[in-house]
Amino acid sequence: MKPGIFGSDPYQAYQQMVALVQQQRWAEALTAGRTFVNAPLFVSARDRAQGYYLMGICYNELAQYADAEKMYEEAARNDADNPEISLALWYNRARNQYRWGISLYNSGKQSESQPHFHQAMNYALKARTIDPDDSDTQHLIALIQHAH
Repeated sequence: MKPGIFGSDPYQAYQQMVALVQQQRWAEALTAGRTFVNAPLFVSARDRAQGYYLMGICYNELAQYADAEKMYEEAARNDADNPEISLALWYNRARNQYRWGISLYNSGKQSESQPHFHQAMNYALKARTIDPDDSDTQHLIALIQHAH
């Protein structure tokens, strides 16, 4: 691998991405994330899934909901059975769809918002099957029900 802005170790890009996410520097975190997930070697599927997951969070925070959904789907595809991100993945996919629906609804596109609310509920229910007592998921389900 050719050294790039993060050197030859893709995990430097991952560590940078995590630090930038923690600082809520979403666009910069995406740059580091792209470097990490596109590294041709040395990145396990599970780690790559975590990179896609974090990129999904960044896109969601930037209100780029379609891109966020793609990243969450890649995270699931790369490591669908990872218990460390499973609850968070389904919760954040639900949150992304909910926010997408709200954005459409608030811009006068009520009929276009409904499929996103429906998908948000499906994802939230998957999160609830993983942890029925998770208060964040319960709160999100209530928000989605109110939005319908």
